[in-house]
Amino acid sequence: MTGDSATTGGADGALLRRYRRLMLSYPRHYRRYRGEEMLAALLDATPPGRDRPTWREGVGLVVGGLRRRLRVRPGPATKLAAVLAAAICGVLVAAGGAWLGWRTAAPLPDSAQVARIASAVPLSPAKPAIRHDYIFGSPAGEGSPGLTGLAEYDSGGVIYVYNSSPVGRPGPSALAAEVADRLRADGWRVDGATFDGKWTTSVVAYKGGTHVVFFDVSGFAKLRIDRAEPAAVPVLTVVGLIVGALMGWLLAGWVSRRAATQPVAVKVAVILLSTVSFAAFTPACFYGWIPVVRGYVEEGQGGALWGGLVFIGVRPLAGIGAVAALIVVALAALPQLGRGPATAIHS
Repeated sequence: MTGDSATTGGADGALLRRYRRLMLSYPRHYRRYRGEEMLAALLDATPPGRDRPTWREGVGLVVGGLRRRLRVRPGPATKLAAVLAAAICGVLVAAGGAWLGWRTAAPLPDSAQVARIASAVPLSPAKPAIRHDYIFGSPAGEGSPGLTGLAEYDSGGVIYVYNSSPVGRPGPSALAAEVADRLRADGWRVDGATFDGKWTTSVVAYKGGTHVVFFDVSGFAKLRIDRAEPAAVPVLTVVGLIVGALMGWLLAGWVSRRAATQPVAVKVAVILLSTVSFAAFTPACFYGWIPVVRGYVEEGQGGALWGGLVFIGVRPLAGIGAVAALIVVALAALPQLGRGPATAIHS
């Protein structure tokens, strides 16, 4: 029936084409050895004259295909590798999503607007303001795009420093409370003056696309005016985390299936290089969350998630992990030996 339907232009032909499109959710090797059998069963169970699958059939085929793609070879080592690959790829794609989200941030206020914001501090700056118009970058790399691109984890903005009045004992800063009141009177949304229980009192405020942080430590105060985190940042970070985790899991399953039919030397190389890649990438990915969590806790918005990948102390590990992972993928892509139908379906 499958062959006859393929040559007709009627309802059976249209139904067959739609079934084939839905079955693209299954891995290629599974379609190669089971596809025609599944199509014949589906067509035989379909009433004459129907030209499209029911929604139940469509959902069932797609879910079944995705479940088949997400399967990994049996064994705790393979499952651990899939979990690690999902976690690392999730962070990598999430970092890319966060970076794209920050590209939508509003520009920094101009000089007149900055001066008005800074007037909320009833002190004269100890030195001229420092301004960095990049969203994320590196002061050391200014004037050198190459360096800035490699160290793009410092937040840009305008910074004022002040010599505040030292206090004799730990306690909340009256200066920070006054700055909070002035900002609030100027229409800013102020989170209030937060005292850390020791010497530091901080104020976080938002207005439009601008984010302000002021803190006062005994004898020293600082005002930073930068961009507010766009709504796209957390959205693209979460989407990237989910998509990346799925990609990492699928990649681990594909590598495990491909390596299963390779010579012993290739299998050993895949295992060793995968271990190197996981060991090198894990610190970089873990470090990347530190500025994000710290930023939300201390300043109301996260730092650069990609900082763990480009920070000078961790960057070499990320490079080693990437090279090892690419070699693993290349080895898995080598022509396979002794692959039969049973191996292809059950691996």
